[in-house]
Amino acid sequence: MSKTVFILGAGASHSHSNKEFPLVNDIFKVAKKLSVTTRINSRNTLSLDYECVEKYINKKFSKSILDSRQKLNIEDILTNLEIDIEKIRTNKLQIIRNQIIEMIFNTFSILTNKSFYNKGNNDYFSFYNNKLKANDTVITYNWDLLLDNI
Repeated sequence: MSKTVFILGAGASHSHSNKEFPLVNDIFKVAKKLSVTTRINSRNTLSLDYECVEKYINKKFSKSILDSRQKLNIEDILTNLEIDIEKIRTNKLQIIRNQIIEMIFNTFSILTNKSFYNKGNNDYFSFYNNKLKANDTVITYNWDLLLDNI
């Protein structure tokens, strides 16, 4: 019995969700749009839960998590944070990492609960739902678990 291995990049979910699922540079922008990092009823006011994250990113990258025009690569931020945690070994940096992970989790939880329907040949969920066999393997570099849900 033959086995097929499929490898998916982040663009698959980004495309399927009509570009609502963020790529690495847009996670803070999407988190803000979904009011994950901002106070309810105030889109421009930072939630108290993310003040330490904002201070760290501002100090390290001279950027703000609330400025949607700025590209903030979440992988670069987490890599730098892990290096700083290894060098400095302070609980404050661990808290910042936990807050970023919580922000990612909350953002994708909201997005995963949305229903996306993409007409045409770009609907990779329909493709995999119809083509995958029991012994096939899917390796995904996506942040989300949309494919698992089908």
